[in-house]
Amino acid sequence: MACASLSRALRRGTRVPTLILAVALLLRAPGEAHADAPVRAFLDFRAPTSSACARGSSLAHEVESRLGREVFVDTEDHADVTVLVEISEGEGDRRVVVVLLGSSGQRAGRRELTSQDPSCRDLLRPLALVVALTVDFDREEVRIRLPPPEPEPDLEPREPEPEAVPVRPAPPSPGPRIPGARSTAGALVTAGAVPGWQFGGRAALAARLHPRLELELEGVYLGEGSHQEGSLQARVRAFAFGIGACVPSVSGRRTELLACAGFRFGRSRAGGEGFDISREGESLLLELPLRAELRVHIGGPLELSAGLGFAVGMVAGDVVYDSPAGVQTLWSPWPVHPFAQLALVLIAD
Repeated sequence: MACASLSRALRRGTRVPTLILAVALLLRAPGEAHADAPVRAFLDFRAPTSSACARGSSLAHEVESRLGREVFVDTEDHADVTVLVEISEGEGDRRVVVVLLGSSGQRAGRRELTSQDPSCRDLLRPLALVVALTVDFDREEVRIRLPPPEPEPDLEPREPEPEAVPVRPAPPSPGPRIPGARSTAGALVTAGAVPGWQFGGRAALAARLHPRLELELEGVYLGEGSHQEGSLQARVRAFAFGIGACVPSVSGRRTELLACAGFRFGRSRAGGEGFDISREGESLLLELPLRAELRVHIGGPLELSAGLGFAVGMVAGDVVYDSPAGVQTLWSPWPVHPFAQLALVLIAD
């Protein structure tokens, strides 16, 4: 009830002496006891140097005169309590903050007083009464009646802390492009599958079933290559279909390196000139191709693909002819023949 009455008095502009007396009664603990060991206090007086109330010694002298004894000590180390008094001046008024601190720094009370009287003398006497009533305790009673520790009040205005600027997380770096399907068309060059180095074509359809697995169907055509011994000449061309799998080994934002293996089956067709009877024949073609392929995304739905590898021949037909000495072999495919391929890839998500 006393606090509510004081709040209403502050709002209504109660005269300073009456208001200060009410504040002193609030700061004063009940059941005063004047023991043989009175409390020792340290006066922390703060006021603008240009203020008429700039001397804390006047307040200390007025308090000790009222109590009839020495109250204040020179340092906080020898004090039981600290009385913090801060005076600030505005336009036409004075603001006084009185804070009572325990020896451990806990705040026992805090009050704000205002006065519009230009004379500091009229403010000094009632303020001394507040401080005198506040420190008129014995040491034991002060220790018992101090409230739990509170943070020290902010007597000086703090500069506003800068507002935290929200930091948006960086968007995740896009990984390698993983389309659902690819269609490939390009050129192929090989040696050993047909006589000499020979160009051909390759087309394929691929599906990425998993980020780490791609299946493909391919068709390969090798143009006609020729081999001649004396008056005899053999011409060979081949075509094959295959199925394979590719596993990405290194992936970047625009590039991808894959290791591929598969199985091809088809036919090789051979013909000749210079024989007693010119004829053509066909033979079965089975081989296991292995290759490393590099894909580069060049923009939109297009990729450029380049591969190097070799094929292991499982079944291949020799070019033979009849001679007086018996059946002679004119040309045989290499058991392992290298190849290189370059293609343009159309990707579909």
